[in-house]
Amino acid sequence: MSAARVWQYRVSRFLGRLITRTAAVLTLGRMPPFVSTSAIVVDDGRLLAVVDPIRKEAVLPGGHLTWRESPQHAVVREVREETGCEIDVDSLFGVFSGQEWTGERGVVRVVYTAHVTGGYLASSAEGHAIWTSPQGLAHSSTRDAPLIRTWISVQEQERT
Repeated sequence: MSAARVWQYRVSRFLGRLITRTAAVLTLGRMPPFVSTSAIVVDDGRLLAVVDPIRKEAVLPGGHLTWRESPQHAVVREVREETGCEIDVDSLFGVFSGQEWTGERGVVRVVYTAHVTGGYLASSAEGHAIWTSPQGLAHSSTRDAPLIRTWISVQEQERT
């Protein structure tokens, strides 16, 4: 991945946040939230993640929906774009809002569980795609740690 592509990603992300925050101020906080999706993809006990080049931390693959896209289609597209992996969605894990669950205000996050059906691990401008330990991510201070802790807790409850 070229340095120019990473720079372009960082600038577009910054401008997107600037525009969003400006719109929120101009609407006196009454702007509707944005919707994003993420996937919890586990294969042989490893969790699919992307090391965010700005935050320098592992996050779940995912991103914002386009205007005419369903959350389920968006998560498949985002995982492919960010990691190179093709997935099938297994189930809806949950819908989360608030900065502690989404990393930013004004976002509703739709999280699915999924499994890999093809493709190959490849990095993108959004970050370096990796397989990591779910427990390691759960015990970290990353944005997605609370979400992974909740997922692990649900998995443990389902086993008992």
